[in-house]
Amino acid sequence: MTPDDLVEMENIKRVKYRYLRAMDTGDHGLLARLFTPDVTAHFVGGSYDVSITGRAQLLEYLAASVTADVVINHNCHHPEIDLTGPDTADGLWYLQDWYFNQRDRHLVRGAAFYRDRYRKLDGEWLIAHTGYERVFEIVEDNVAPINFTANMLGKRGRPGGGA
Repeated sequence: MTPDDLVEMENIKRVKYRYLRAMDTGDHGLLARLFTPDVTAHFVGGSYDVSITGRAQLLEYLAASVTADVVINHNCHHPEIDLTGPDTADGLWYLQDWYFNQRDRHLVRGAAFYRDRYRKLDGEWLIAHTGYERVFEIVEDNVAPINFTANMLGKRGRPGGGA
């Protein structure tokens, strides 16, 4: 592994961290800049198995899932990044997340492994594929209202119900 490889790996980490921040804060402009046009996604949880092709479709799915009614928190750590070519890489990340839909009083907590593929276009690393499979998922309905004193996604997210 060369010092240049380490720089490329760090740049890939920054793409993933931007993705997580954009999700949690409803920054859809940033999200749109993180994916290749032909991005694919595959999310597998306890009650869902969703496959998506294309940037517009993925952005619509994400915007509909994390609306202004939702408070979320994503943490990815323990990255395992493999450079597979000068402009391609694979990544494995451990996800811990928390999701609360205030309107539906629906809470989800869990962990998963993200498996991503990255492609470098015009000198920038982008996500060409993203997806996860749950390690565990806890779902609670009719959760007592939570007194949030701040919620950035509540200000930026699309009005609506969330997933």
